[in-house]
Amino acid sequence: MWLAVEVKTRSRHPAPEHCVKSEQLDRLARALRSLATHLRPKPKSLRIDVLAVRFNAEETEIRHFPGDCWSWP
Repeated sequence: MWLAVEVKTRSRHPAPEHCVKSEQLDRLARALRSLATHLRPKPKSLRIDVLAVRFNAEETEIRHFPGDCWSWP
């Protein structure tokens, strides 16, 4: 499996994962599919995850949102 990750970091937003736009994920998917055609051995599956990082003066919180995995020829 090959994996791409979109990371959103915010200090003043309660849910950075909500700042990820569908256009960004579409662009990542296109890039991942394009890259996959050149890899040897070819990946069997592809996936895009989102990491949300929220921080302030006291703490840093990291949340992981696994994306759907899709088969690759």
